[in-house]
Amino acid sequence: MAVSLLAYGTADHSRQSDSLIGILQVGAGLIVGLYLLLFQFGGVTDSLVRGLTHGPVAARSYLLLAMVAGVVTMDYLLRRLIPAVTAGVRRLMARNGSIGTAESGIERTRRSVFGVSLGIATAGFTGGFTLLDGFLQSRNGGANGISEFRQRATFEAPYFPAALDFSEQGYGYVASLEEGIFRFEQPSSDQESLNFTKVASDIQYPQGVEVSGDTLYTVDNGSAASGKYDAENGYNVLQESNGKVLAFDIESDGSLSNRRTILSNLPVVNSDHALHQIETGPDGRLHLSIGHLGGRKYPEMFDGKNYEPSDADHPNHEYLGTVISFDPDGSNVEIVATGLRNVYDLTFDQDGNLFGANNDGMSMRSKVWESLLHITDGADFGYPEYGTFGSSPSGEDVTDPLWILDGVQSTGVETMDKLGAEDGIVVALANKIAFVPIGRGEDGVCVPEFLRPEPSIIEPDGIPIVVEAGPDGLLWVGSIGQDDTFTLYEPAS
Repeated sequence: MAVSLLAYGTADHSRQSDSLIGILQVGAGLIVGLYLLLFQFGGVTDSLVRGLTHGPVAARSYLLLAMVAGVVTMDYLLRRLIPAVTAGVRRLMARNGSIGTAESGIERTRRSVFGVSLGIATAGFTGGFTLLDGFLQSRNGGANGISEFRQRATFEAPYFPAALDFSEQGYGYVASLEEGIFRFEQPSSDQESLNFTKVASDIQYPQGVEVSGDTLYTVDNGSAASGKYDAENGYNVLQESNGKVLAFDIESDGSLSNRRTILSNLPVVNSDHALHQIETGPDGRLHLSIGHLGGRKYPEMFDGKNYEPSDADHPNHEYLGTVISFDPDGSNVEIVATGLRNVYDLTFDQDGNLFGANNDGMSMRSKVWESLLHITDGADFGYPEYGTFGSSPSGEDVTDPLWILDGVQSTGVETMDKLGAEDGIVVALANKIAFVPIGRGEDGVCVPEFLRPEPSIIEPDGIPIVVEAGPDGLLWVGSIGQDDTFTLYEPAS
């Protein structure tokens, strides 16, 4: 509508001797455009860009056709409404209170069947798109065996449960953001609470925990993670950071011993963009996600669009925004993938594919969208130079995300093959757990094409942080809010 008003207003202003019609149209277009920019910018850029650039060709073509029909309909309305409004303005401006039709130079036209048909067609396009979306929602969400989970139990959790994993002996281990590592025993079906025992302390901002055999791994983000983030002091956090990977031996009673640092001097931006989850790959190597700089807390990063980390910022600056892998003793560090803004959690499926969810935010040249990633060796997702799509120059090898998520604040991810459910990934977003189906073919992992946002399968109380498949065949969801809890869910049959 705004584009039509501006385009036709400019044209009418240039081709008519009386420019009042053009001025009114341009003014109306500016008002509508300003409203969209001030109050609807996020919705316009999110829904429109997402619809036109992501998904099957049929969906994009359908959306374009609806847009064209809307512009044509607006053209029809403008040719009738604007002259009427202009006539009213002229009457108000006229001293004698009246003006003849001949003097106004406005050509009165009747409503045509063609114009009414265009309006009906536009409504039909919109309604048809909604119906098609609903049909695909039913096909991909309602009958796939994973659209619903049944809640089994809810337990109180330690303060801010940031990560969860289970040992072969049946113990669960929780990384509490400000308190350390807690151990608990698997609950029985009628148990009403979990008994937590602190087994490791003096760990700062542990946001990952991984049990591999008889060893537990976690991360220590150090005191720099709580530093200042303003333009003057922001980089001091990065310069002074010393993130570590810690290892413990797991004793027969579930206690931890032999604390040791296997990897140190890792870059930490802040408590949000930090060292996150550790996952053991099929080759036995550990994989660690490390966050990158964020534009809001480091505004000078985007000045001139030419910031490049250096040894002055941190000796291991090349690890910013990466997934690295290393041997269980911390040796032979390699960069698996780069160009990540902030991936909070990692998960491997039973075929050895690695997945993570990338938090959104501005890059140097465009926006990084909240997205599900298939993380492969050598992948470069573009950050901080480029956004999610449509921003990288020709010739640049920037890896596309697997799926653009309809939500914000992605944290935990888990593959459903571990629960014997429909093949897909669950992702914790703000106030919901979403499900993204996964297809597998000759070209590897993909998301089957459907035209709707990924279905929300769980809406927990609070903000979900952890999603982890337990050895009991249940999905464990750790949430923060008024109460920090673990809620257990089982896939609906």
